[in-house]
Amino acid sequence: MKYYAVVVGRKVGVYESWEACNEQIRGYRGAHYRACRTLAEAEALLGGSMARPPAPESSASPATCVAETMPADVKCRDGVYTLFTDGASRGNPGPSGAGCVLRDPSGRTVESYAEYLGDPCTNNVAEYKAFVLGLRRAAALGVKKLEVCVDSQLLQRQVTGLYRVRDDKLLPLYLEAVDIMAARFVACSVRHVPREQNGLADAQSNRVRPGLLCVFPFRFLRGALL
Repeated sequence: MKYYAVVVGRKVGVYESWEACNEQIRGYRGAHYRACRTLAEAEALLGGSMARPPAPESSASPATCVAETMPADVKCRDGVYTLFTDGASRGNPGPSGAGCVLRDPSGRTVESYAEYLGDPCTNNVAEYKAFVLGLRRAAALGVKKLEVCVDSQLLQRQVTGLYRVRDDKLLPLYLEAVDIMAARFVACSVRHVPREQNGLADAQSNRVRPGLLCVFPFRFLRGALL
């Protein structure tokens, strides 16, 4: 029997059937789940024992593709992981994409991720959405210590408390980001880097088109990203 741990979806929890799991992730942007062999493994992935979730609500999030990201044999290492995130907007505002690249403490690329963001976004909104998306994916993979590298100085100074958030469109994303940083990680820092040092995440954010979600576990990127 398999157990399905829904880490990001309508109702986070452990499900005993694919049908029940699929109800929580189908059409949910950024959804993430993993199939586990035992209940203990599924609950550990969610951070401890938890009750089975109730029946899903009828509301739906904007449709996108869903993919299971990491192979089951990839284990999270101790130490500080490095996450690169970037958002791109063609037109500002215009069609937008998000890109994330996660590396383990040894510098090995664990995951490269790209997602089309849907509605037209400004560059700043796209940067924040990519940042939140990267945090969620790192947390879902079990990362506890994280340094996030971004080329948006505005974002870096806002989430570290140097600047106030005055834009009503950025405020909900800011609050979501700092909440994830505080709740899901033992340690999490944000560093501003020059754009040329964020090239991989930038390339991911610019490669997506409507309806496309790309997830590349490290084993398929060994030659391309190292």
